[in-house]
Amino acid sequence: MIRHIRVLATISLLAWVALGCVGDAPSDVSQTSAGEVMGPETTTQPSARGFHPLAIGNSWKYSRRFELTIVPVDGGSGGPTDIFQGSSERRLIGTEEIFGREYITEATKVYADGAADTVRWWRRFRQDHAGLYLADVPSGDPPASVFSSSARTGSERGRDFLTVGIPTWDRVAKSLGGERSSLTRRTWQTHAARIRYVRAILQPGVNIQPTPAGRPCGPLFGEIRPLEYPLHPKAEFVTRMIPFRVRGVVEAQEVLDLPAGRYPGYRIRIENQRLDPDDRVYVWHGMCGELGSTVHLETIAVDIETGEMVRIITDETEWLSDFEFKRPDRCRRGPD
Repeated sequence: MIRHIRVLATISLLAWVALGCVGDAPSDVSQTSAGEVMGPETTTQPSARGFHPLAIGNSWKYSRRFELTIVPVDGGSGGPTDIFQGSSERRLIGTEEIFGREYITEATKVYADGAADTVRWWRRFRQDHAGLYLADVPSGDPPASVFSSSARTGSERGRDFLTVGIPTWDRVAKSLGGERSSLTRRTWQTHAARIRYVRAILQPGVNIQPTPAGRPCGPLFGEIRPLEYPLHPKAEFVTRMIPFRVRGVVEAQEVLDLPAGRYPGYRIRIENQRLDPDDRVYVWHGMCGELGSTVHLETIAVDIETGEMVRIITDETEWLSDFEFKRPDRCRRGPD
């Protein structure tokens, strides 16, 4: 999608929540490049409570990678791809009551490329036979400060999470060839804003609802749902209704070769009407929890006075590198 730089582009938005308590029967899947696809005879049906390993003390480690390429569309030579690397750690640390319901709290630490310190945030989970849920409260607020007078303001919540690992313009200009045009700089600013919004809506803290009456299954008000059970190829579900409608589409069950080993998981494509045709967002989930995620974003801009065009491409990935569970048999390896 070409964006005239004098009119700011509409920023892509994403999010997560679903309706209903049942799924469809498993279907055949086709081969993709993301991993080795498993046929229906090996497809598990995670319909029972406990698919996602929510035991206090469970922990996960991930490797993080951010790739950036800037290419002039007018035929000029583009700069090289720059790579920024980091890691993250997640641990289930205890329980917390929010909206009158009990959640298991997950603490996350992110070690950004070249950063001397870490960025931290928290997510609150619960699970039933219909799905996995997150309390839609600011992930930047530690457990003791949720809804307290000491909680940070809305403009500060999640600020570090939204920007961690995204290079500044000065670093972009230096690492990709020094001085760049003003069009390139403005395009990078627009693209960086798109990255922040995708991150914001893939995580809780976008919309806080009042406590509702209970329901027999499914998400409650004040919750988003990253997974709807049972998972199977070709399943589709709405992951968030408010303030943006976003769908999850289960494309296939695959065996992934990860830094942590070889494990099966479901590849889920995240869809939103504001994503451009060349944008792609995927997450992988399995009995080991979240196995990984990829975000591919492209922004093209044109200066309507000079005709100069530029394309910015970023790829963000996060893959499971290690984990430790209270029940080691909870996570099954994929076939060799």
